[in-house]
Amino acid sequence: MITAIAIVALIAALALAVDIGQLYYAQRDLEKQATLAALAGAQVSSGCRGSNAGVPGSLKQVQDVVTMSITNNPSVIPGAGDVTSAGINGHPYTELGWVNDTSGQVLKDESGNIIRDKDGNSLQSPADGKRHFFPLDSTDPSLSPWINSVRVNLSRPQPALLIPFISGGGGAAPMLYASATAKQQAIGSFYLGVALLGLDTSKSPLLGPLLQGLFCGGASTGSCAGQIKLLAASSSGLVNANISLGDLLGAATSVNASITDLSSLLTTQLTLPQWLGIVGTVLGSTVDGTTGQVSGGVAGLVTGLAGMASPGANKVSLGSILNTAGLDLNPAVSSIVGAVPFVNGLDLLAALGEAATADPSGKITPIALPVVLSVPGVATASAFLQIGAPPKFAIGPAGSTSASTAEITLMVRIHADQLLTAVTGLINSTVNTVLGLVGLLSLGSIQSHVTLLQPPLNIGVDVHVNPATASLDTLQCPTATTATPVVGISGNTAVTTLSVGTFSGDGSTATPLAPTGSLQLADISVDATHVFLLGNLGSTDLKLVLGLTSVSVGNTPFTLDDVTQFVTPPSGNPPSYVAYGAPSPPTVPAGTDNPQTRGSSLDIGLTLKLDHPTTGSGLTGVIGGLVNAVLNAVNPLLQNLLNLVNGLVDSLIDPLLNLLGIQVGAATVMVDSVTVAPPVVVTHELPSLAGP
Repeated sequence: MITAIAIVALIAALALAVDIGQLYYAQRDLEKQATLAALAGAQVSSGCRGSNAGVPGSLKQVQDVVTMSITNNPSVIPGAGDVTSAGINGHPYTELGWVNDTSGQVLKDESGNIIRDKDGNSLQSPADGKRHFFPLDSTDPSLSPWINSVRVNLSRPQPALLIPFISGGGGAAPMLYASATAKQQAIGSFYLGVALLGLDTSKSPLLGPLLQGLFCGGASTGSCAGQIKLLAASSSGLVNANISLGDLLGAATSVNASITDLSSLLTTQLTLPQWLGIVGTVLGSTVDGTTGQVSGGVAGLVTGLAGMASPGANKVSLGSILNTAGLDLNPAVSSIVGAVPFVNGLDLLAALGEAATADPSGKITPIALPVVLSVPGVATASAFLQIGAPPKFAIGPAGSTSASTAEITLMVRIHADQLLTAVTGLINSTVNTVLGLVGLLSLGSIQSHVTLLQPPLNIGVDVHVNPATASLDTLQCPTATTATPVVGISGNTAVTTLSVGTFSGDGSTATPLAPTGSLQLADISVDATHVFLLGNLGSTDLKLVLGLTSVSVGNTPFTLDDVTQFVTPPSGNPPSYVAYGAPSPPTVPAGTDNPQTRGSSLDIGLTLKLDHPTTGSGLTGVIGGLVNAVLNAVNPLLQNLLNLVNGLVDSLIDPLLNLLGIQVGAATVMVDSVTVAPPVVVTHELPSLAGP
């Protein structure tokens, strides 16, 4: 009897073990299907799958791949039941969304606004040390750029059990649930080479004054200005210093305890002196790591400038300059992206100075340029530069990554009071001479009135260059048939507009313009309708008007040829592909597709001319010659002013724009690198009824 009871108990225990094992393997099998499906979906969502042409996949495309993965990887558990598309807790079986990279992370856009999900909830992960999935609406343009992951939610009935009561007994078979969230990062970095203080300006006479205006708080003398002068003289060392995010991170962690990884490097806001100290440290270690690339003196000059730069500048984050706000880099990608040089030292210094010295509207106090045109006895022309926004470099995924050049305004101020004095005297003299002669004949019965422009005679021209922009449209990852990435970029060349008008003062400061298209120098009216003995000789009204016209250059959309020439990376995971022609490049081969220039240099137009509308009739004799007499007298004097203004584009505006690295109507795009991480599962957390 005892043996029989023991056998029954043993059989029950064996059945229980079999059932528990079957449930365990069925659950593991379902999790495997969810994992494989999520990994396949992440490749499509990131744009890495070759058949998707490098474009991030839509929800429908991801769903198709998820379904195909489930079909191609059926359950190996007999009687486990088919996977259903019902999802879990009201969540569909395929979702696109965002996964936090750090605990307690808040997702914000480039403007610092909190991103909200499709239900309007702000996206902030719990501070629990875990990673969580937040669904986003893939059809909402304001949400879709932040999609970085795919969640697959699978369910199916439990397999038939030997002991039914284990599953609750009765009714429909209980369900098994499994969820997997995966992401894949494919990151490209590029910039627009036609940027303020680009490579061609390293020997420019504008470099010193521009750096002084950015770093010295507008001061024209003192130790800061002296340091800038030394730095400008050694600028070739800055240009040759190719800096990576890893370089900056290493220097930043040594001077700022709050910066521990690339994410904090991109988001931490520091003062201008703090950033200069970090860049100086980077340049010092660059010397140690790459002998001869940068002179030790340049690193010391930048570090010394940190102690002299204006302390009242704004705090800025590196992410705002690099255009990486909201970018979450997974650790594998961070280590590779951080190792690739993306900017030279001079461009980075300039961008930091521009971002830190902007006023609340984003503009920088105009910087006086060391350029003065003078026509003795006629006019003087001074030039100023105002930066409205610094250039932005680009690091990020396809579909949500863009770069831009600086937004600048070149301000020309022409002060012509010397000419006005001469013109005023000449008009009065000519009119008095002509009318005096007529007055002798007519016994003084001619009525005349002369109104002259009161000083100052100031003509201003503002050349406003809106940024050229470029976007990373597609990034096709390497495949079995394509050994290297394929990058697609499009954009628009800069828009240039000219504003003309008058200003107050003597042109020594960048006084704002009062827009106008014309400036009336004189109004001469003569009434000879009741001349003694001669009767009605008629009347005339002569106006001398300086008319200003300008021509603006619109932007030109462009698409680059696909960039396909990359250095095959060494073994490693994930691989990073450096583009030919990039900083720290291999030799650029013949027929390279990097960099590329689109558009062509276009002329902007500016014209100043003298108009002389005349009304009236009947004037004869000497009075009829009044108009010609005034014009013949004034024209030679005004011609010098007309020549000065009409030659501004060729003699001042175009050369200054070229020295600033600005090509009107053209843009040059340089691709640096592509980093491709393998798809990875970040969490198996099940979706709940409340919350994500």
